[in-house]
Parts: sequence; structure tokens; C-alpha cells
Amino acid sequence: MRVFSAFHPALATLLCLLGTGCWTSVQRGDEFERRIRDLESGSEQQRHDMAEQLEIAKKRVAELETVLEQATQVVTRNSADLGIEIKALREQIARLEGEIAELKNQNTELSASLSSRIDQFARKAGVDVPIDPSLIPSDVNQHFTAAQRALASGDHSTGRGLMREFIKRYPTDPRAGDAQFAVGKSYADQGQWSYALREFNTVLQQYGTSDSADDALLALADAFWSLGSCKDADTALTAFLKKFPQSPLAKTAKAKQKDWKKPPAGHCKD
Repeated sequence: MRVFSAFHPALATLLCLLGTGCWTSVQRGDEFERRIRDLESGSEQQRHDMAEQLEIAKKRVAELETVLEQATQVVTRNSADLGIEIKALREQIARLEGEIAELKNQNTELSASLSSRIDQFARKAGVDVPIDPSLIPSDVNQHFTAAQRALASGDHSTGRGLMREFIKRYPTDPRAGDAQFAVGKSYADQGQWSYALREFNTVLQQYGTSDSADDALLALADAFWSLGSCKDADTALTAFLKKFPQSPLAKTAKAKQKDWKKPPAGHCKD
């Protein structure tokens, strides 16, 4: 895992880095994203094939309409026998128009089906996709519970989407800070530490007095440590012990600070 930013030990610089996003995103979902791109490429090819078939059908209809017009002109002058031919041409046109309608319908269904499959795959991979509005309960408590359940089940994408929507709809709810922390923890659980840093920092900046503030600062230290930014990890722990000395997590913070004094060889990138 590479860290391109130079993290400095001072707490003020740490907060500056967090506020301005001075780190580079680090992801472990590259393989999943590649598979999703492959799926998308396949769907585009199928849509292209459908479009080609549709154009062929349209051309055939145009040709038949031309023939029909010519036949109509002839029948007004000569034999009524041509009426049989015209009727046959009309039936062919009706059949082709039906095929065109079917192609259009199949193309729409194919697009919807592939989009659904890609979304499902992305959610299983933990890649964020827009939340389906039908999954959002109208009741505030049910909404929060649904988000918790999604995250607990490992459906990170749905859980994060529900938590973000909860924050958007209920910004003054006492659990808004918890929801923001849950988003960061979800990224941390997936090892997406740079994203986790950003979300934990948002907890500290916007919900600094919430019940999740101490959790967020300790988690921030873990994220820095996981990125190999050892000095900033220690700075975050120091800030934690200064700001939350009575927190139930203080003992854990002290233990981490002690353990991190002797990092594994090559772990620290700063």
C-alpha cells in the first residue's frame, strides 16, 4: 500500500492534511472494478448488436413501404389481382413492425437486466452505487435500523448509502454523528483506509461533540497506521488521550501508542 503524501507530526498539520485531503486514495477493490467494467463492456456490445438488428428491421420496413406504394399505384390502373399482393405486403409490414417493437422491448429489458446485475455485483463487492429509493424506509428509526442491518450483513454499499441518506434527511438527529462514523468504519472494514480517513475526519469536524467522536479519532489513528503514516498515527493517539482521557477507549489508545513505538521493519512510510 503506497502513501504519496508526506505526513508531518504536528497536530495542526495533521488537521490541515485531513481538512484539505492531502493524501492519495488507496483502494483494494481494483479487481472488482475491473470485473464490473468487463460486465459493462459486455452490456454495451449486446446493446450495439440490438441496435444493429433494429436498424436492419427499419430498412426492411422502408423497402416494403416503397413496394406497397408502387403496388397501390398499379392496382388503381390495372388488375384487382394485385390486391392480394398488397395484402401480403401489408401483412409483412405488420409482422416487421411487430418485430421492431419486440426488439425495442428486448433492448429495454436487456439494459435494465444488465444494469441490475451490475449493481448487484457492485454492492457485493462493496463498491458504492446509488441507493435504490425503494430501499429507504420512511420512518426515521426504521431507516437507521435498516442501515445498521445492511452493514452488519456485509452489504457495505447499501449500508453506506442508507447512512448517507440518513444524514441528509435527518442532519439534526442525535445519531447523525454515529451514521457518519458508520460510513468510515465500513470503509475501514474493507481496508479502504484513505476513504476511511476522510469519513472519520468529517465526524471530528462536523460531529465533534457526538458520542462517536472518540471512536472516530481512535479509528483515524488506526487508518494512518494502516497507511504506514506512523508519525501521524502517533499524533492522532496523543490528541485522543488529551481530548478524551476519560473515554472507555483510552486504555486501548495507550496500548496502541506503546505497541506502535516499535513498528515492523519497513512499515512506516514517513
